[in-house]
Amino acid sequence: MLRKPACIAAGSGLFSFAVTALLLFSFLLNNSVAIAHDVFTSSPRTVAPIKVSLQLKWLHQFQFAGYYAAISQGYYQDAGLEVSLLEPGDTTDPLHDVLEGRADFAVTGPDLLLARAHGHQVVALAVIFQHSPQVLLVRKDSGITSLQDLVGRRVMMEQPSAEIKAYFEAEKLPIEQLEVVAHAFSPEAFIKGEVDAISAYISDETFVLNEAGMEYLVFDPKAGGIDFYGDLLFTSQAQIDAAPEKVKAFVEASLRGWKYAMKHPDEIIDLILSKYSQRHSRAHLKYEAEQMQHLIIPEIVEIGYMNPGRWQHIADTFSSQGMIAADFKLDGFIYDRDQKPDYRKLFLSAVVIILVAVVIFIAASFYLRHIRRRHQEMLDKIKADERYNNLLSRYQHLIEKAPFPILITALADGKLLYHNPAAATFFGIRSDSDNPMLMTDFYANVGERQLFLFKIKSEGHVKDYELQIRNADGKGIWASVNVAAVTFDNQSALFASLIDVTERVQARAELKELSDRLRLITDNMRDVIWLFDLQSQKLLYISPSVYSMRGYTPEEVMAQALDEGLPTKARETFVAWQNSLHNKTDDEITSDYSLLRIDQPHRDGSMIPTEVTARLIFDANGTAVRVVGVSRDIRERIRAENERHRLEGKLQQLKKTESL
Repeated sequence: MLRKPACIAAGSGLFSFAVTALLLFSFLLNNSVAIAHDVFTSSPRTVAPIKVSLQLKWLHQFQFAGYYAAISQGYYQDAGLEVSLLEPGDTTDPLHDVLEGRADFAVTGPDLLLARAHGHQVVALAVIFQHSPQVLLVRKDSGITSLQDLVGRRVMMEQPSAEIKAYFEAEKLPIEQLEVVAHAFSPEAFIKGEVDAISAYISDETFVLNEAGMEYLVFDPKAGGIDFYGDLLFTSQAQIDAAPEKVKAFVEASLRGWKYAMKHPDEIIDLILSKYSQRHSRAHLKYEAEQMQHLIIPEIVEIGYMNPGRWQHIADTFSSQGMIAADFKLDGFIYDRDQKPDYRKLFLSAVVIILVAVVIFIAASFYLRHIRRRHQEMLDKIKADERYNNLLSRYQHLIEKAPFPILITALADGKLLYHNPAAATFFGIRSDSDNPMLMTDFYANVGERQLFLFKIKSEGHVKDYELQIRNADGKGIWASVNVAAVTFDNQSALFASLIDVTERVQARAELKELSDRLRLITDNMRDVIWLFDLQSQKLLYISPSVYSMRGYTPEEVMAQALDEGLPTKARETFVAWQNSLHNKTDDEITSDYSLLRIDQPHRDGSMIPTEVTARLIFDANGTAVRVVGVSRDIRERIRAENERHRLEGKLQQLKKTESL
C-alpha cells in the first residue's frame, strides 16, 4: 500500500485551510474590482459621470486632436467621465494648476522630469509625441550657420525650454552669451527681423513662415543628441492615490481618442474648425497633422508608450548639465497603467497569513530554482526590450530621415504597410488616402515581383537588383533595390530600399553600345591597333587583326616581351624612337617622329614589313607613359614599288636602245 509522505500528512489540514482562505480572498478581491470597474464603465444614464478637467498646453489646434476625438467619439462618456478642456490663460501654469487642484490632468513636455526632481509629486501618465517638435529657427539672412554664431544675437525663447538649453549645453554654447528675449508666442517679431532666432514647434510656426515666404534654417536638438519626448499627459500622485480607477479610465479613453485622431485627421480638422477654434486655417491644421505623424509615429510605436530607459537617458542629460541631482531616481515618476489598486487593506493581515502558508507548502527547492530562473529570464527580457526600444527609436529616426525611399509591403498581395517621407515624395503616396496602395502599381513590369518572391524564398533576400519602376509622375526610372523578408504587424512582409540609378544604367548602356561599335571596327579592320606601356615595356592591348598579319593570336603577342616580339634591328628602331621622344611634349611631336618602318616576325618564320604610325600619351604631369599605334602590312606596297622600279629600269633601257 502506498503511504502519504509524513510532511504532507502532518500539514494537510493547514494546507487545506490556506487554500480555502486563498479562494475566499480571491472571491472578495474579484468582486471588489468588479464593483470599482462598474463605477467607471456604467452607462451615464444610471450613474452620474465624474467631472474631470484637462489643462491644455496651448490654444486649441491639432496638437490636442486626441482629446477632441475622445469627447466626440464618446470614449470619455463610456468611461463614466465628463471632461472639460481648459485653454491656457496669461498666468496659466499646468504644473501648479494640477498640484493645487485647479485641473485634474494637464499636457506638458519633458520639463516635467525637472519638477519631479525638485520635489513636486507629479507622475507622467502617457507620452503622446515620441519625438519633441521643439526646434530653434534662425533667419537665413542673419548670416548664422551654426549654434556658435548665436553669440551676442537676440534669441526669443519660451521658459523653461529645458530641451533647448540642454541642446546649447551639449554644443558648448553658454546661454549667458545670448541676448534672450521673452517669447511672444508669435513668429511676427522673427519675420520682421526684430530677433535673429526663435524657439518653435516644427509642426506649427514653420507653416506661418512658409506661407509668408520666409527663408530660415532649422537647428534640431536631435542633431546634438538631445532626443527628448514631446507632449505628454500628467497628473499628481495625490490624484492617483485618491482615485486610481478614474486616472486609469481617463488615460485609456484619451489614448483611444489619439488612435482615432491619427487615423482620421480630416474628420478631426472639421471638428476643430466647427466646435473649438478657427484661429488656424484648414491648410494650417492639415500641415500640423502631417508633421505630427512623424513625431508620434503611431505605425511603429504604440501611442502613450513610455520607455523607462529613455526617461533615464533624459534624466542623465539633465544631470550631466547640472539641472538635477546625479542620484535622482525615476521611482514613482512613470505611471503603470496595469497596476492593480489595493482595495483590501482591511484584509492585509489575512493576506500575509495566506501568503506565508502558501510559501511554506509550495516553496520546494525545485520550484524555487524554477522561480529564480524565470525571474532572471524576465529581467533579461526587460533589459533586452529596453535595448530594443532604444535601437528602434534610433533606427526609426534614421529611416524617417533617409534621403532614399524605404518601404514595407505585404508579402501576400504587395499592399503598402509602411513608407518613409522620401518614398511618399518619390511615389506620390498620400497619407490621407483611404485606399490601400499596392507596390505592384509602381512596377514597369509586374512580373518582376514573382522573381523577387522566388529569390526571397530561395535566398532570403535580394541585393542590388536593378529594376525599372514608375515614379509619382508616371516616368519610368531604374532603381537599385535591396529586399529582405521580415515580419511586420504579425504578417510576412518585404522590407525594401531603393536608390535611383537611372543615369548609371543609361551611361552603362551607352558605354556598351560604344564598346560594341569599337570592337566591331577593330575586329574587322586589316590594320593592327595596339597600346604599349612604357614603364613595363609590354603591350596592354592589340587588335585581333594581328592574327591575319603575323599568324599569332592577340594573347600570344601580348605575352611576348619586346625582344621576343621584334627582331634586333626593329627593336633598336623602336627604342631609338622612344628615346628621341621621351622628353618631348605633345605639341613638339610631329608626323616625322611617328612614322616608322619596322619588320615584324610571322609565325612561319618570315618577316612582315610594316609601316607603324605611333603617338605618345602623356599623364597629368606631362610625362609620356604609353604609346598608341597602328601597324600596316606594306608587303603589297613594296611589291608594287619594286615592280614600278623594274618597269622604270626597263623603260630606260628601251630609251637607250632607241637612241642608238
